[in-house]
Amino acid sequence: MFYGRSDNQIKIRGYRIEPGEIEAQLLKFEKVKEAFVMAKEDENRDKYILAYIVCDETVEEKELREFLSERLPHYMIPSYFVMIEKMPLNSNGKVDVRSLPEPNPVKGRNYEAPSDPIEEKLAGIWKDILNLQEVGVNDNFFELGGHSLKATVLANRIYKEFNVKMPLREIFASPTIKGIAKYIRDSKNSIYSSIEPVKKDKYYEISSAQRRMFVLSRLEGTGIAYNLPGVVQIYGNLSRERFEEAFNELVRRHESLRTTFEFQNEKPVQVVHENVKLHIEYEEADERSIESMIKEFVRPFDLGVAPLLRVKLVKLPENDESKEDRHILMYDMHHIISDGVSRKIMIDEFVSLYEGKELKPLRLQYKDFAAWQNRLFESEEIKKQENYWKKKFEGNIPVLNMPTDFERPGIKTFSGSNISFWAGSELTSKLKELSGRTGTTLYMVLLTAYKVLLSRYSGQEDLIVGSPIAGRPHADLENIMGMFVNMIAIRSFPVGSKTFAEFLNEVKEDCLMAYENQDYQYEELVEALGARRDMSRNPLFDASFTLQNLDIEEIETEELKFKRYPFENTVAKFDLTLWCAEANEDIEFILEYCTALFEKKTAQRLGEDYLKILKSIVADENIRLKDIELEGRYVRRDKVLVEDIQFNF
Repeated sequence: MFYGRSDNQIKIRGYRIEPGEIEAQLLKFEKVKEAFVMAKEDENRDKYILAYIVCDETVEEKELREFLSERLPHYMIPSYFVMIEKMPLNSNGKVDVRSLPEPNPVKGRNYEAPSDPIEEKLAGIWKDILNLQEVGVNDNFFELGGHSLKATVLANRIYKEFNVKMPLREIFASPTIKGIAKYIRDSKNSIYSSIEPVKKDKYYEISSAQRRMFVLSRLEGTGIAYNLPGVVQIYGNLSRERFEEAFNELVRRHESLRTTFEFQNEKPVQVVHENVKLHIEYEEADERSIESMIKEFVRPFDLGVAPLLRVKLVKLPENDESKEDRHILMYDMHHIISDGVSRKIMIDEFVSLYEGKELKPLRLQYKDFAAWQNRLFESEEIKKQENYWKKKFEGNIPVLNMPTDFERPGIKTFSGSNISFWAGSELTSKLKELSGRTGTTLYMVLLTAYKVLLSRYSGQEDLIVGSPIAGRPHADLENIMGMFVNMIAIRSFPVGSKTFAEFLNEVKEDCLMAYENQDYQYEELVEALGARRDMSRNPLFDASFTLQNLDIEEIETEELKFKRYPFENTVAKFDLTLWCAEANEDIEFILEYCTALFEKKTAQRLGEDYLKILKSIVADENIRLKDIELEGRYVRRDKVLVEDIQFNF
């Protein structure tokens, strides 16, 4: 018997879950007679799934997990299973939730608890990073939701807690608490040193990424190319006063939001202002005008005027069905003070401040990182990393020669548009199985397939694709807003005779080596290589790839619900950029393209062929790259263009 209700939908880590579906599957297990599933919150207000079951005989948790894993996606598997003798009911015949015991999870044979202080400390780090209630020492980090960004955070925490520098390669090789603990025990300690605050001054040095951003922003025609806009829908009774106070508290908290840039002694520097008031625009409008309002809202910044942040709140008409208030939050920041992780920090902290929570004071600010990074560039380690990158790009550097619909302008334009498409849950599941089977990540699988697509269209077997990396190589930097992201240039050789599995393994090695040498900045590499100064192209690469895994699709509080509002992006920094984002056991792809080079129909063809490649590789990972069938006749085979469409080169 189950006690679920159709209106009892819960939301956990971005997934909408019906407890009744989990209860129905539990009741198919022959030993389970009654089941009740609910969500609870831990001390950090993170939700988890809890299953209460009544059984005729003892059941191992391992049996229940394996049974459910065959029938439900991973995010619907309960964190805890609690056995009870009888389901407590109230006078209405419904489960009396208040009478249910607190979780006292049944540990099956598949669970092995930490056995020493090192494993216990690691388990705590894993639970924090992966947002889990319980982890065993044999659990796989990547199977529990880990990815390259979280693995970087893990490596930084290990260095901080154990004085051991653990390369990402070793985390991939031993992705369990037991394996990592062994590495720590076998390693020589490194001296962990915190980043120290710099002395207060009128001007502060800027970081490498800021230096390039400052120069690019001064070039004619960049316009809004380096803006980072975002739009969020807000449902519920919103207080404008609390809204404005929360955002202004963010400006007081993060110096990046009070920073401007200017020249001193012919060098760009940053200036941190003590008091900056954020003016929040406010308007009432209907949904039909939102898209045009977004386009008007996103406009160029003056890097000499603070804040380099804009916020607008738009009140929408009340929803006819739910009668709840609705607002649109628009925000825009210049990239020189922010990045993707910073946007997540801003939204998360805004929600906390709006709720009246106190945030732990920040010991460091971005200017401290900039000074630390500039000292780091003088170290022997950075010289080793520089040598790696120089060797990777010795000889002729390939220029992506994609067929285009229009002749390439003499000076690069940033005009862009995008198309979106989805993998579907079945293909997504198979892609994850492929990454698990090959010891890679979803990022690596999708990137490899993207390189195959570019190779098939260009006819080239030597390609460079750029990809952003968080660029926060120290545990002290996790909660600071600023421009940390570094672009890594991943060079690979998609030779047609290779199997996809072989090429995937090569890309995996390329990625791991890039991660190990990520402290060397892209800007420095371009300078060191004397990379091409073709004003019609980007240096080093013209195609980029991003897997978005920052978990900011939706946030719910007692009063409000925040949901990302999709809008058209009219900027393209590169010829082509493939954005990927996981959502509810599916993958959304957004292909951003330069409208000065490509028509929409060409972008749509690229999207269709990318999905064909993905379907081919999950069907047979050992298929040779040249044998992957693409229906379109506009791809190059044997370096020959075989369609009658007019393309310019």
